[in-house]
Amino acid sequence: TMEEIYHGLLSRDRLSEKKAKLLLEITENQQKIYEEDRDKLSLYLSIPFCPTVCSYCSFHTRPYEKKLAQRYLQELHEDLHFAKEYLRKHKKMVDCIYVGGGTPWVLEEEDLRELLHALEDFREIKEFTFEGGRIDVLTVGKAELVANAATRVCLNPQTLTKGVMPLLGRPETEYLSKWIRKFKDRGLITSSDLIAGLPGETLHGFQESLHELIGYAPDNITVHNLSLKKGAKLK
Repeated sequence: TMEEIYHGLLSRDRLSEKKAKLLLEITENQQKIYEEDRDKLSLYLSIPFCPTVCSYCSFHTRPYEKKLAQRYLQELHEDLHFAKEYLRKHKKMVDCIYVGGGTPWVLEEEDLRELLHALEDFREIKEFTFEGGRIDVLTVGKAELVANAATRVCLNPQTLTKGVMPLLGRPETEYLSKWIRKFKDRGLITSSDLIAGLPGETLHGFQESLHELIGYAPDNITVHNLSLKKGAKLK
């Protein structure tokens, strides 16, 4: 029952009462969607590697190491094979794919090609989002692979104010407008994130950063407030 699930969230998963009630509220609100489209599922793939880990980040990620990443991808391919067998057996389908991280762009081009090729078996896709994240490891070859596979791409500078990102563990964002144009020209929906309240950035600097990003004309801009998390280096 929902009451048993609620108490399990509190005792087993150690959620706060507020968060447990929110989860159940979301479930109740979305129940009609689940009942109407029961055979259609969404698939999320995490690539938990970045060139460097930003000091404000609390995601489950670590600096990229080629051997470790390839071991991880081997396990991921095995999981995908299992998922495909499950879907065939139970006559279900995936119509939405989301690849996030981490920084999926950080993968070697050949590894990225193999991953995207493995996802080609999902043929009824309405939306395929590739949240590449930071773009300092994006190349023409990787961009072409993603443009051929995805319908939506996320290019997240977090700020365009010079001097801020190096303080937080990653290089300045360069050539963002070029990449946004490239993906839009290929017909992809483009999305970019900014973070308000980063150390070293003034209100005026943030406003200038936002205006600059608006000028690049991504299809969507999301602004997050800086949130200090227990798992982040930044306190």
